Amino acid sequence: MMRLELKLGRGMFILLVIMICVVSVKAQIVIRGTVMDSISKSAIACATILIEQEGVRIGGSYSDEQGKYICKLQDTTGKILKLTAKYIGYQDKVIMVSVPSDTALNMPLVANTESENAEIGSVIIRAVSRPLVEKDINSKILVSSDIARLPTRNLNCIASTTTQSTTSGISFLGSRTDATVYYVDGVRVIGNTDNESYTKPAENSFKKVKRTPLSTVSIDVDRASYSNIRRYINSKQLPPSDVVRVEEMINYFQYDYPTVQNDEPISRFTQMTSCPWNEKHQLLQIGIKGKSLQEGKKPNSNLVFLIDVSGSMQSENKLELVKKSLTLLLDNLLPDDRVAILVYAGSSGLVLPSTAIGTDKVEIIDAIYKLTSGGSTTGGAGIKLAYKTAIDNFMAEGNNRVILCTDGDFNVGISGVGELEKLINEKKESGVFLSVLGFGMGNYKDNQLEVLADKGNGNYAYIDNYKEAKKVFMNEVGSTLYTVAKDVKIQVEFNPALVKSYRLIGYENRVLNAEDFNDDKKDAGELGENGTVTFLYELIPAGATDESEESSIDSLKYQRMTESSIVSEEYCTVKFRYKEPKEAKSKLVVITHTDSPKSFAEADDNIQLAASLALYGMLLSESKYTKKQSYKEVLDCLDKVDVKDEEVIALEKMVERTQKLKRR
Repeated sequence: MMRLELKLGRGMFILLVIMICVVSVKAQIVIRGTVMDSISKSAIACATILIEQEGVRIGGSYSDEQGKYICKLQDTTGKILKLTAKYIGYQDKVIMVSVPSDTALNMPLVANTESENAEIGSVIIRAVSRPLVEKDINSKILVSSDIARLPTRNLNCIASTTTQSTTSGISFLGSRTDATVYYVDGVRVIGNTDNESYTKPAENSFKKVKRTPLSTVSIDVDRASYSNIRRYINSKQLPPSDVVRVEEMINYFQYDYPTVQNDEPISRFTQMTSCPWNEKHQLLQIGIKGKSLQEGKKPNSNLVFLIDVSGSMQSENKLELVKKSLTLLLDNLLPDDRVAILVYAGSSGLVLPSTAIGTDKVEIIDAIYKLTSGGSTTGGAGIKLAYKTAIDNFMAEGNNRVILCTDGDFNVGISGVGELEKLINEKKESGVFLSVLGFGMGNYKDNQLEVLADKGNGNYAYIDNYKEAKKVFMNEVGSTLYTVAKDVKIQVEFNPALVKSYRLIGYENRVLNAEDFNDDKKDAGELGENGTVTFLYELIPAGATDESEESSIDSLKYQRMTESSIVSEEYCTVKFRYKEPKEAKSKLVVITHTDSPKSFAEADDNIQLAASLALYGMLLSESKYTKKQSYKEVLDCLDKVDVKDEEVIALEKMVERTQKLKRR
């Protein structure tokens, strides 16, 4: 009897649970709909949907890439609900409604025209990506014979990624106006798979000293080209010649130049050797090194992280690498340094106001790692807001800097290189410097990023992996962040008694007019703490004959100089001009080089390494001055470098990999 009662009791309990579940399921209602632009009726992805009842939030959702949302709620019969749809750049859409059963509610949003760059407390941007072709369990690998047997494709199946209103075809959400690609049944048939942009001026030619005795150059501390080339080589392909900037390859490496011995911010170094790719020629190396800032004397930093979170930044080597890179930087900042975080995609927004490292480092890291990508790119608007934020928190005696992290594709708002250049030129007068960090591949806009860094009194680096991030933000954080001299220029006057002709290797877009050297209004490059800058000149000695020389101009009648009037032991005089970071008037330093060239085997590591990189870069860029050389000669030059750190060893391996891909 007892056992029967227990069975009945257990059965009643199970029945009760089932009834509760049934009631619970029946009590649930669903609200669904589409978020769209009120005028174009196009779907708005990643919009936020909030549902409140009597001031208390009871549900919410996000719209998907088709603008659709769905919210599941418990029974709200007889209750008035407040539905709010939010998206950056649009006015909030609010609907008050009673929903006794499943309901469909569309949410048309009206564009907000009052403020292009509204500052907000936080921004959460979500992106959903789907493969163009989805695989299932029946998928198989197709070979060419299988593809040949496929039925003829219908032109109605063509989709274009262009978003221009004049196009009648289908457009993919988030596609770019300057990257039209056509797909047939999901197969790319027209369109450049590599949408990267580079600008490379014509290679410097030899100049005769008697006609052009002065060479004037702005220093360049950018190093982006080397790591970008490495990315191509590691992908088993040679980089396009336009990717190669020889001076950036040379300056990627640190050199053992003398340290500063006085109150000046820079030290100087010169030496000469025979030219390894032309035995008739000589090489002149000019080196500069920035002073070291002692611990406790480094200025505090007011930094603004401006992060591109547009759709093109979705890949692992873009936004995710940005997060890891900036976290490394935070570990190397001082407790009193401050960081603000801004993002830009469809609109620009302030994610985190200027926050002290010492008290809220965890909050800063949390804000960085919450970022996700999606939308088009309003880069110009983001830069404006970043400078405003930096100026609002300006440290008069500190290091004020915007750090831009992007793939460089500015396609909404201020987008032309000329417009961006004008904007940055105006903003740099505020005392805020600009560091530009390029990420990713496939949509990379090197030409735009280099312009921004050049005009913004800053530096430019390309970060292709976590190891490069450590180099920039750990090993060389001083040269990345702290400027010790600005508007640095050199002017070399060659002695025609010893030098017949000269050619500056690289720096094609940093060459200045002779009169620019003494013009303090003329912008030039910046030098960071412990940073080094290297110049290489290829020289043709006086009296030598060489087919490399320019021959387009006839000899001049009145410019001949008598050999007896020239100081014969000086190969050249090198002048340096620079400004202290807070000063507007430049200072002048003058040195001369008198030492005769050493053989390349007897020269020191500084010039052996620089010459190896110069030859490597000229081969990659298909220079007309290295027609008889190969990558074997690069390795021969590197063999002569005695002290080889990890980076030089990695360089040797990269040259070996290049040999297998070589064009010649």
